[in-house]
Amino acid sequence: MGLALILLSLIPPAKEEGADFSETVILQPQTFSVSNSFFLSQPFDPQHGLCLNAQANISIRICLLDISKDYFEEWISNYSIENQQPLLTFNASALEAFLHSHQGLVVKQEDMADREVEFQYVPTKIANITLVLSNSNDQNANVNYHVELLRFIIPNERSFNGAKFAIPIGSILVCPWLSSKWKQKRNA
Repeated sequence: MGLALILLSLIPPAKEEGADFSETVILQPQTFSVSNSFFLSQPFDPQHGLCLNAQANISIRICLLDISKDYFEEWISNYSIENQQPLLTFNASALEAFLHSHQGLVVKQEDMADREVEFQYVPTKIANITLVLSNSNDQNANVNYHVELLRFIIPNERSFNGAKFAIPIGSILVCPWLSSKWKQKRNA
């Protein structure tokens, strides 16, 4: 059983047809942007993940948040009103305040400096995913990113956890059977 789980986890994920999204974003200094991708607005489960590939001309931050886009934008609007900031400017300080007060919702965060970043994310439970790009520099950032949805037969993390328990238990349970077979062969 444990070996079967390990073998299943070695099968690479399939890319969902028609479920990819590319966008070029120009981030003004000290601002952030939220992805407008339709398929990121749907809940993810442990058998569906995403692969993100991004390039930027200067250092930016990429955040994946386990929260709906609507709730995130509502929180940012309320923060902007409370701090007398203009609405819809998406000031980077508002994002920093959100990240500081909601640390448990940050599932992945990458700082990239003049390089390409690629990573996969597969949730361990049903989750909403919001992709945020942030420019805390004093110049515009040109960001190109591509997101693909992935489908797994069995999530790697779960298969390895199951195999950790199934292999030792199977070994213990097979010992009496092997012992009786060995005794039968020796007596024959």
